[in-house]
Amino acid sequence: MMKKIKTYFFKIALSILTGIGCALFAFFIKYCTEFTEEHFFSWLIQSEHRYLLFVFPVVGLLLVWLFSTVIFKAPLRGIVEVLDAARSTSSKVSPKRIFAHYLGGFFTVAMGGSTGIEVSTVVSGAAIGSSTANEFLQSDKFTRYLLIAGGAAGISALFNSPLGGLFFAFEVLAVSFSIELLAFVLLAIISASYISFLFGATPFVPSFNHSWKLHALPFFVGLSVVAAFLSAYLTRSVVMTKYFFQKRMNGVTGVIIGGVIVGLAVFFLHPLFGEGYATIKNLLSGNIGNVFQGTSEHNASVYLMMLLALVILKPLITSLTLASGGDGGVFAPSLFIGAVLGFLFSSALNQWVGADLITMNFVIVGMAALLGATIHAPLTAIFLVVSLTHSFDLIVPLTITSFLSYYFSKKILPYTVYSYGRKKEPLLPA
Repeated sequence: MMKKIKTYFFKIALSILTGIGCALFAFFIKYCTEFTEEHFFSWLIQSEHRYLLFVFPVVGLLLVWLFSTVIFKAPLRGIVEVLDAARSTSSKVSPKRIFAHYLGGFFTVAMGGSTGIEVSTVVSGAAIGSSTANEFLQSDKFTRYLLIAGGAAGISALFNSPLGGLFFAFEVLAVSFSIELLAFVLLAIISASYISFLFGATPFVPSFNHSWKLHALPFFVGLSVVAAFLSAYLTRSVVMTKYFFQKRMNGVTGVIIGGVIVGLAVFFLHPLFGEGYATIKNLLSGNIGNVFQGTSEHNASVYLMMLLALVILKPLITSLTLASGGDGGVFAPSLFIGAVLGFLFSSALNQWVGADLITMNFVIVGMAALLGATIHAPLTAIFLVVSLTHSFDLIVPLTITSFLSYYFSKKILPYTVYSYGRKKEPLLPA
């Protein structure tokens, strides 16, 4: 009996230790990536060396390819690595993946690849949890639990969202629910959130009241339908582009060709550079003129057309970034596309129909709608966005829109970028 009690307390300690390790990793990669990305980007667009916007994504993707093939000798497969491990008997992710995904995520995003560091953080967090459990307590069941807890803690710390991390664990990573798994996930998330609090994680915008009007409800429903189609477009783009590169342009040739196209897109449309969180912050704070830095002023209609170009091109450039070997996923792109869609949707209706919509509310709701529909995890999306924007007072439209977009997206496309390949349907040509 005493041995069982000691073992359980040991598991509690390991869960807390995992949460702390994941939070430190999340903070470190986030700080390094954002600092480098911001200073590279700001310097490039204001200097005579703006042409380097075209060069940096190619260099970044080549470095990631070099690390993954020569040094670590294994491709960076993203969250699929965690899902495969969570569903296997051993549930192990090598500790080498921590360093592989740190370097992969950093060089992909900081050098302009059009994705985010969230997937790198999830896989590294899972590797931290898996390695901790396997090192100190060799139990396949506990290793699987701590692997899931580590991935959830990484998300929780990165977005400063305990509830987002909790729902991510059960909507995306875990095969089934159990009280024991819940306990270990909560311990990891709480400890990660405490570390995140100590480092002073801040939301995208300061807290203030997000009032919304009842007459906007039908428009939120309309936004959810558009978001569902866009999420299917993003998912399909990623899957098809990866498939094409694997069949036709595998190896360094694909890295260079994909990198060149990404570089060209970033050169002509600067907001496609990296994660795109600066664009979201500008939309939320009302600094609309800062979205297209280095671009001359345009009238409202032309500006909306440029935003539409971002919505159409971001899924394609993200797909090329990932197909070229970049380490990332669809978290940041979904938030970016959803924010731009929400702004575009509400601004167009205000300008052409006189709908009298609060644009900021649609930016926030659009983020949750796109993310929830893309990863088929509406609760994760709701609470991540609430944490990023401090918008608890929008919980009703957030919930309605996120669940509707999730429902419609599943009807349009039954798989996500994570679940594709696990389905039986012949969704791609053989």
